[in-house]
Amino acid sequence: MLACKPDTKAREVMHDKTDVTNNDQDSMQEKEHIAEIRLSVPDSTWSLKIVNVTQTAGELAVVCQLMQSDMMGLMVISEVVDAVKFTAKDLPIKYYIKGKTWNWENQEGYTFMDDESNFHIRNGEPIVFENIEPTTKDGPKKQPDSMPL
Repeated sequence: MLACKPDTKAREVMHDKTDVTNNDQDSMQEKEHIAEIRLSVPDSTWSLKIVNVTQTAGELAVVCQLMQSDMMGLMVISEVVDAVKFTAKDLPIKYYIKGKTWNWENQEGYTFMDDESNFHIRNGEPIVFENIEPTTKDGPKKQPDSMPL
């Protein structure tokens, strides 16, 4: 497992879901989280998909899978993005990525993993998540204007 610098591009948006004021760790307030990941990849043939969200004792682990298409693509460093929303305890979100095959170090600050079999998230509590549309660098994606008939 390779560790990188702290993440500077992921966004975490949290909204109060309940009005619990008990400070006990077991009854920690649940919040709605949005986990969005952006990653630089070697070319445009790569894609990224969030495949699992797990709550462990100290974090919300977001596991992502990188995939490369057999199609031809632009040979230019590209960016892949995925986003999900879910309700869970108010814990830090950490991103774990499987499937990286290039040798240069990414600057985004995620943890890259070769094998999930000996990884601590296997024993965590699975969280149901919903795929959402990622934002663009300038804010939420805008719907295209409809064309006149």
